[in-house]
Amino acid sequence: MSRISLLGVTMFVLILCAALPAQQAPDRDALMKQVLREENKVSPQVLRALAQPADEQAFKDLRRACKLLDHPRPLSTAYSQFAVFAKKPELAERAVDFLHKEVKDRKDALGQHAVASLGRLMPDSRLALFEIASKEKSDNLRARAIRPLLGHLADQPSKAGLELLLDGFVLRHSGSGAAFC
Repeated sequence: MSRISLLGVTMFVLILCAALPAQQAPDRDALMKQVLREENKVSPQVLRALAQPADEQAFKDLRRACKLLDHPRPLSTAYSQFAVFAKKPELAERAVDFLHKEVKDRKDALGQHAVASLGRLMPDSRLALFEIASKEKSDNLRARAIRPLLGHLADQPSKAGLELLLDGFVLRHSGSGAAFC
């Protein structure tokens, strides 16, 4: 291929790339305005977009959005987005602290979603889940905190772990069967 042909192909590719719309980061201000406007009716896509890219500002925006929500579906979606911080140690630790506090501050019906999201942050959330499993007043929340700990308790069996399992065991009946809650 001659230099002139190569130059022509290169120019064509550059023009084509310039004509394609650039993929931009989400407009966080617009997303937060939408959360403020729609509150519990905000779409899951907006909450997912709010967590991207997984940085300090996304953490702050997601935390703020959670404080505005009080309906299970959007709150569950918002809480689950904290899993994007799992690979960033400082933000993962702060996400665990936030979700743990949400378990304490919310009613059981909403706190269970924070517990589920703590499970997605294992092993960083192990201590928070142990505290919930051993000290929480709600049987439901204690049982839900134990589920993500089962692997850890199986890998490191102990009398305390067995007692925690037995104390937090809740049998859930469904149809003709029963399962661990």
